[in-house]
Amino acid sequence: MKKLATAMVMIMLIGGSGFSLLPGQNIRTRIDQILQNPSLEAQVMNIDNQKGSIAWAKVFYMEALLNMYEITGETAYLNHFLRHARDLMRQENKFAGRLDFDGKLRRGWQTNYAYTFSKPVLLRDGTGRAVLRLQGKRWGQNNFTQVRVTVTEGDRIAFHVTNRAAGYKQTLGPFSLAELKRWAPSTDHMSRFLTVTVLGDRLPASDTVLTFQSEPVTLTTFHNGRILVPLLRFVDLVRSNALPAFQASSDSIFQFCQEVFAAYDSLWQPQGYYINEPGIPFAYAGLPVPYNILADHGRSFIYFYRLTGDHRFLQRIAQITLRIFLEFRREDGKWIFHYAFGPLFDGWKEGDSHRYAYPRFEGARRMEDISHFKSTVIYVYELLRHDMGYFNGLRNTIIQVLDQVFQANRFAYYLDGSGNRIVSDAAGTFVLLFPYQPAVQKTYL
Repeated sequence: MKKLATAMVMIMLIGGSGFSLLPGQNIRTRIDQILQNPSLEAQVMNIDNQKGSIAWAKVFYMEALLNMYEITGETAYLNHFLRHARDLMRQENKFAGRLDFDGKLRRGWQTNYAYTFSKPVLLRDGTGRAVLRLQGKRWGQNNFTQVRVTVTEGDRIAFHVTNRAAGYKQTLGPFSLAELKRWAPSTDHMSRFLTVTVLGDRLPASDTVLTFQSEPVTLTTFHNGRILVPLLRFVDLVRSNALPAFQASSDSIFQFCQEVFAAYDSLWQPQGYYINEPGIPFAYAGLPVPYNILADHGRSFIYFYRLTGDHRFLQRIAQITLRIFLEFRREDGKWIFHYAFGPLFDGWKEGDSHRYAYPRFEGARRMEDISHFKSTVIYVYELLRHDMGYFNGLRNTIIQVLDQVFQANRFAYYLDGSGNRIVSDAAGTFVLLFPYQPAVQKTYL
């Protein structure tokens, strides 16, 4: 019963499904109903990175199936998992035949919806010469942006911008050509729904209405590490449990994982993190990945190490762990760490007067939101349950830090206590650490 209760937590928090029991209903029966729900099954099968849901949304469901196999030992869950694994692999760019915005094949799962810059649009004058370049460079939701351009008597221009996903509506202008040239450079940053570049000395010939379309881009280091985790877990389970019926599938999946990994691994930095590929139409191009994604890469390294014995992965696990926990500092009850832009933090210095670890553009500050902090907690859980040797010396320190975070806020939706306290994935995931720290378990159960 204790194992199945743990499975219930893992289904809810890793599998991402809602959970409730009817009176007298068996826990496992309810979990199976969730996993076998036809509408959920169809929804998960349709995730392909092309129509809105990023492919890593699929892996929470896949991990839930692996969790149930680990708890029950029943291979029906592995057969179910394989259906989704094959579907996920078919959607990978090489097999789906998808080229990116620049005509290149990047290994991984291309996103063509919401997360990347929009395709640039040229507006022309009466002679057909391009005079303006319009683009959405916001970090997301560009494909929901519509722009109506109005030209008044040939000498003033205004941009009426709406974005239905963000509930944004604003009129920019009207501007004369001289005013437009002075204003346009200020639009070139990633918070803007509209970026305007002046290419000539005239205004467009007529009014225009356009809807942005997002550029198709593969965010290799932003998505791939997380997507590979359930595939690598499956291979590890097959090997650890000596399951000959699944060996051929396991071998092909592992080869696939190695190929995808090799294609993006050049973006690993010796300081101990990945950067996003420079030069792609993505708000975080060339910047370090945030810590939730770094933790997901850490999970993939755990399984690559278990499957290959390559100490390169063990070294990277150590780097990731130390880097993540450099970032914690309590100040006014807040725990703060890197999100998705700017340099990674290298530790607090004597006399440091900064309130926050990490400056956001426009002078604001951003905490890592709690749905992302769940990834860090699960990463620590994986280190503990696989008894990574070097990690023993850090175990008490890290669990103590996580415990203090939990006590400070009970994992509000944002770590500074703002937002919706109903959503508390990381707080629930914290339960997975209880077997490794009895004192914490005694406090909270």
